[in-house]
Amino acid sequence: MNGDPDPIRRIVLELLELDDSELTENGLFEEDYGADSMMRIEIQAGLEAELDIVIENPEVAEMVNLARVRGAVARGRAAAAESAR
Repeated sequence: MNGDPDPIRRIVLELLELDDSELTENGLFEEDYGADSMMRIEIQAGLEAELDIVIENPEVAEMVNLARVRGAVARGRAAAAESAR
């Protein structure tokens, strides 16, 4: 990780090609921002690479907004910490 205070938000902003002011925690990627369903896979890949975690495939279907992405990342971090024990 590179010290970015919010790498999750940065990755989502970059992939959705949005300005910071446009992205809300609960805005829906497809309905509100015009993303297609494949964008969730791109977000998954970006987060996994940047944060060195694994987001399980069933989680990806639930990543419909920034809040849900944060939840998936939290679970991925918890799983990584558990497996490191």
